[in-house]
Amino acid sequence: MVSAVTQATPQMAVEINPNPPAIGEMVDVQILLSNSDNTVTGNLSVELVWPQYLHGNIRGQIGGGACYGSCSTGEVFLWDTSDLGSLASGQSKLIAVNSAISNNTPDGSNLDFIIRLYENGYLRQTINKTITTSTTGELDLTIQSRSNFVQAGGQVIYDVVYGNHSATPAQNTLLSVPVPPGTTYASATGNGVLNNGVVEWNLNTLPDYSHGRQQVTFDVNAGLNEGDFINIESAEISADYNFVNQSAFADAIGVIKAHETLKFSVEVNPNPIESGETFDIQLKISNTGSVNEDLSGLTFQCVDYVREYYKTTGGATNYNGCYGGEFITWSDTALGVLPPGETVVVSVNSYVNQGTNSGQVIPFEALVFVDGYWRGRVSHSIAVDNDSGLDLTVSPQNNPVAQNNQLIYNLSYGNHSTAQATNAVLSFPLPEGAIFVSASGNGSLNGDVVEWTIGTIAANSHGFHQLTLLVDGGLTDGTPLLVESAVLQATINYLPQEAQATAVTHVKTNEPLRFEMEVNPNPVEPTETFDIQLKITNTGVVNEDLSGLKFQCVDYVRIYYKATGGATNYSGCDAGEFIDWSDAVLGILPPGESHVISVNSYVNQGVASGRVIPFEVMMYAGGLWRGSVYDNVVVDADSGLDLAVYPQSDPVAQGAQLLYKLNYGNHSNLQANNTHLTFPIPEDTTFVSASGNGVFNNGVVFWNLAELATGQFGQEQVIVAVDNGLADGETLVVNAAALKASINYLTETVQATAVSQVKMNEPLQFEMEVNPNPVEPSETFDIQLKITNTGMVNEDLSDLLFQCVDYVRMYYKTTGGATNYSGCSGGEFIAWSDANLGLLPPGESMVLSVNSYAGQGVASGRVIPFEAMVYVDGLWRGGVYSNTTVDADSGLDLAIDPQMDPVMPGAQLTYHLTYGNHSGFQAINASLVFSVPQGTSFVSASGGGIENNGTVTWQLSQINSGQGGREQVVVEVDSALPQGALLTVENGFIQADIDGLSQSSHAMSSSEVNLPVDFALDIMAWPVPVDTNDQLNMLIDIKNLQTVNSDNLSLRLMWPDYMDQYPVATNGGSCSDCGIGGYLSWDENDLSLLPPQGILNISVVEDVDYYTQRGRVIPFEIELFEGGIYRRSISDSVLVGDFTDFDNDGIADPFDEDDDDDGMPDWWENYYGLNPYNPADAHQDPDNDNFTNLQEYLNGTHPFISDIPDLIFEDGFES
Repeated sequence: MVSAVTQATPQMAVEINPNPPAIGEMVDVQILLSNSDNTVTGNLSVELVWPQYLHGNIRGQIGGGACYGSCSTGEVFLWDTSDLGSLASGQSKLIAVNSAISNNTPDGSNLDFIIRLYENGYLRQTINKTITTSTTGELDLTIQSRSNFVQAGGQVIYDVVYGNHSATPAQNTLLSVPVPPGTTYASATGNGVLNNGVVEWNLNTLPDYSHGRQQVTFDVNAGLNEGDFINIESAEISADYNFVNQSAFADAIGVIKAHETLKFSVEVNPNPIESGETFDIQLKISNTGSVNEDLSGLTFQCVDYVREYYKTTGGATNYNGCYGGEFITWSDTALGVLPPGETVVVSVNSYVNQGTNSGQVIPFEALVFVDGYWRGRVSHSIAVDNDSGLDLTVSPQNNPVAQNNQLIYNLSYGNHSTAQATNAVLSFPLPEGAIFVSASGNGSLNGDVVEWTIGTIAANSHGFHQLTLLVDGGLTDGTPLLVESAVLQATINYLPQEAQATAVTHVKTNEPLRFEMEVNPNPVEPTETFDIQLKITNTGVVNEDLSGLKFQCVDYVRIYYKATGGATNYSGCDAGEFIDWSDAVLGILPPGESHVISVNSYVNQGVASGRVIPFEVMMYAGGLWRGSVYDNVVVDADSGLDLAVYPQSDPVAQGAQLLYKLNYGNHSNLQANNTHLTFPIPEDTTFVSASGNGVFNNGVVFWNLAELATGQFGQEQVIVAVDNGLADGETLVVNAAALKASINYLTETVQATAVSQVKMNEPLQFEMEVNPNPVEPSETFDIQLKITNTGMVNEDLSDLLFQCVDYVRMYYKTTGGATNYSGCSGGEFIAWSDANLGLLPPGESMVLSVNSYAGQGVASGRVIPFEAMVYVDGLWRGGVYSNTTVDADSGLDLAIDPQMDPVMPGAQLTYHLTYGNHSGFQAINASLVFSVPQGTSFVSASGGGIENNGTVTWQLSQINSGQGGREQVVVEVDSALPQGALLTVENGFIQADIDGLSQSSHAMSSSEVNLPVDFALDIMAWPVPVDTNDQLNMLIDIKNLQTVNSDNLSLRLMWPDYMDQYPVATNGGSCSDCGIGGYLSWDENDLSLLPPQGILNISVVEDVDYYTQRGRVIPFEIELFEGGIYRRSISDSVLVGDFTDFDNDGIADPFDEDDDDDGMPDWWENYYGLNPYNPADAHQDPDNDNFTNLQEYLNGTHPFISDIPDLIFEDGFES
């Protein structure tokens, strides 16, 4: 009941919530004072007569005030003139007090509130208000305005949230909201209708433990003055429980204010929430004015039904042990001065108490003060639902975002229940100040709401949608773009269910800091590691003083995170807590430079498929919030699909072309049908080309992959051109590539993201080679990390980090003094420090090796991603990315071996491609493909290889089981390349049909460009090919091309799979562990002094393992160091089995086109001046070294330079 005795200037309005309160429940009394006159008021004071049954122990208060006595019944709680002062024209002030209902209160007791307003001691207004207690009240109701300040002539929108937290359905449910004075009805959601000054919804039956939400909009009269109230007194929900009527009431007060420059907004997620689940509240204050705002206070009211130990950011007090009605506060010291266009963002979170009933509605509220005056209030409610089954997150891609720019929202949704969700609809209300551009799928604009008709969401499944908006060019810096309650609605087990999500993005022109987040993989399986990369770049022209970075830990994830970059609180970070990076570890970020930080953990065992797990990170510079990033992963225990996206260069120069590799696989035990792959090209790039049947349309590359057999995998490529006008530090964001297919009649989707930095003239070149690809379970993969300095000054390498991964044996083998390589679990890092890396002089290189093997039992089709990061003087300078895919029965092998590394500018470089078929079936429709490295030009290819647009292709037709071959490509290195440039073969591959399935094998290679070359290095293995259990001989030759002695050489050879493990080596070579991934090495004490032009021969002998399949290709790679500094490497590969006789001349020939059928190909005979039409020269020995020309060809040696007494040398070495 409400009665107003007088109404004058100044004015007073009151809201008291909840109504009815339960015994022990907190009651919040808020009093709004306002001056709508043109003159200043006198000194104000307010009395609240303390009602019976309200406990005298005050939980919290705002605006001062105190009880005269002990706040017993009838005593006065007074805000005197020293608390309130006067109000200027149009000014408002909010004061509040709260306490709990006394424990001995009888059910149905009335609490009579009497509140009096005085001006200069004269009574101006009295408000009487009564609420009634209820121990059996099962209904909850809150009504909250989108904005506490309302403009005359504008609109005011109210969110009405209600719930039934009993075990009994509520019958004949009616929801009503009276039209506030000074407004007229505009619209309502659902079946809301206007009836005699009241908006009513006939809700019929409200199921037990359920909740709902409606929205009502009113037009505000244009003639209202600033300071006039817009009040809703006693919105009501009523229903019958077992023929007994119950009601719940809610109040809302607002005030007219035309030009409030301080914008106060709130995000609350998730909604609904489960008992024990963490909620996150983001409070955001922006200054859209032209002068500084001196923030003097921020208060957040703690609530019932929530654990009292909150987690906060921003220097709050009273957060640890804040009970319902008390306040978490931020003082002026913590908040400080807010300049025009800037924003303060603080976070508050806790979790809902275990045992809280579904249907309980929990309201949140916060107040902001400037110079001691109240300047804004935000409120939002969430409902408890322990079995909603639905999840929804909304993630803006940029925050802040510039005017006239596009803003992309990613919407991820899931059904984590065990029943299908039918009639699913997803809706997204456009934020004020943004214009619709496009939506994915069947999304369409209906009024101001984008809607997707999803239909059925299968049990434990998920989906994604994306929305693009254009930001209004006329918005001022600091303006918030509010997404109030995107909603996913569906029916589960015949009951309506919904999930809501909120998001707030701020507008800002010319923000120089770019902040991006990558999260992969997505979806993620329980116990599978996810990796989060945080990238901060400075696109401005001045240093940025990074003062903090905060990553919020989340539910459903193991609390022991792994993090780089000097983080704190990462080991044992509970949901709602924060992993922190301070100014001490972030420091100054110069123009054009980047910080890259990694955070990862894994999803807990038993988390239901369909769960959406959100991530959020906040960045601060100079103590001010400068940006936030948002993303998520979806849990899916049986998606069956994998996808990874890798940029070839990070950073990449303006105007350059950037290659992306998309690796995908089906690791399920069922065929994937209707498979398609999509790749949205990054903003600020233009499409150049795509592999396969990729078609570019409207910013997206699309591949129709049709069927993907169980265990099958593949790779596609996209090339884009980077815009020339981008500043150093700009980021190219792929968000998100997607692989979508139908498996077992269910739609499955997997996404992948990638972020690259733009930077001109980066002198450090960083490459990663991963071979073999695919890899079999228990088969060793080798990763080569190559760093070269193409600049003019030394580079002080301070750190190198390699991230360990799932599905791989955690006992890695490494070189170069790494730490944490033995026992490195998924998400941890193998690290090389500055002590190991040191200075890298101009033109020099560093080569490091990491290897392990794929775990036994890993499913075919798994894509295993690898990533490494290099730092100089503590700043990130580059990232490299690659992968291998697991395939237990691909049947194909491929190795690519450059015959010189390094190679001089302008020189010719020969590549050998050795391949084999180790399956038990013939490989048909076989083709071999080699991508010519950027920075070279094609010269020739053996065996009919045809070059087209940078790709050499051989049509091999068929390869019998146990056979293989070798081809050769010659390229010429560009003479203008700088020393240290890397020539990378990104994707050589062989593909064929084996036993009715398409199979492939991929290989990579990189070589350094350098001048002069200090050493010649060669390796020769024979016999070629070799057979199972045969002895394989290797000869390693080192020649000193310098003019000075070299007496500190060392050498290492990674021992490959498929060989016995006890090699016999000359010159003291030894192997502490020549098992999988071990190294056969020679140190400075083993290798003697090598004078100028001196040659050192080293031999190694061992047998091919007895169980090695014919058709296997065994790779060997050797690295030479001088004084611990990398000098050269060389590789060669040996086929186990037989070379295929492609030209049917009776001689197994590693190359083709042999017109005289003498076993020596035409190109080789022409090269050395032999006659390609005279078969007799095959048996001649012109250099009298007891090797015929045919033997010289098969051995790879020179037919006119004797190989006695120095045994066997490769052509590249002898020439």
